[in-house]
Amino acid sequence: MERGGFDRVAVCTMGRALAQLGARLGMPKPIVLSPWPSARRQRVLREIRRLEAGASIASSPGHHGQLAVTGGGGWPSTGIQ
Repeated sequence: MERGGFDRVAVCTMGRALAQLGARLGMPKPIVLSPWPSARRQRVLREIRRLEAGASIASSPGHHGQLAVTGGGGWPSTGIQ
């Protein structure tokens, strides 16, 4: 940042500023583009949304009458490394 014309700032000060913004070190989440043609992808998404809109809460995908508790293995929350 000093090369960009900004004043020199201590590492600890920069760390506090980044922590206040919620920034953290870590790998970014991967983004994978759909291999399907755009028209097919849009058609399938419309069908899923149509089915979702007509479904009741009890029959919605992922609803099994209880909450699922995962034991890690996913992406870390902000502030957890």
